[in-house]
Amino acid sequence: MKILHAFADYGVEAEPLRLYGEVVRLGHDPRDTNDSQPVRAKAEAAPFAPDSFDVGMFHPPCTRWSDMPDADKSGDAPNLVPLARELGNRLCDHYIIENKPRAPLDDPTLLSGKMFGLPIEHERAFETSFRVRQPPRQQSLPTESSPYFNTEKSREWWASVKGVREAPYCKHALSKNSLPAPFVHYLMRAWLEATDRADGPGDYTEYDKRKTTARRRENNQQLPVADGGH
Repeated sequence: MKILHAFADYGVEAEPLRLYGEVVRLGHDPRDTNDSQPVRAKAEAAPFAPDSFDVGMFHPPCTRWSDMPDADKSGDAPNLVPLARELGNRLCDHYIIENKPRAPLDDPTLLSGKMFGLPIEHERAFETSFRVRQPPRQQSLPTESSPYFNTEKSREWWASVKGVREAPYCKHALSKNSLPAPFVHYLMRAWLEATDRADGPGDYTEYDKRKTTARRRENNQQLPVADGGH
């Protein structure tokens, strides 16, 4: 499978994405940080033909909706969510757009570290071209509440929490600018389920129930009667 990872200079998420296929990473200044193919280009001039990718993950800038105290909330920060949506529809069979919960995303799914037993909040919203179930809010560990890039935690700690290698990423990329790997796997599983449904027998919500019923019918079938009635 071919996966587009866009607005991704450091591309930490490409590590878990790489488990699902070949990853091409698009950015203004993409670093050669992992086993993905970096492509330097502006998003609006993405050098790819239509329908080149099975799925795309897009991270348009979130400054406009950021809750950080030094973020530009004047309205001058760009809104590239529409561009990400246009690229997703044109270049990919399916897409995922990630941003802050306040960003103008269509019917987003909200994920946070609490939902996956992580010691960070890192709440993010995701617009997808396929169905993703909204997981319940849970909290099993104390959450990190200080600003991501000012935390006293080490780079190794952040790499462990985000579920990726510590090197070659800087602490800023790990703590502030990257999604936890469990988020990526959750979304990719939903994509795999959705595409399986498109090519398979239909809705799988009652699959376990149907299989249990079929097994019971099979087990309750009468044994064939031997010749002569014995």
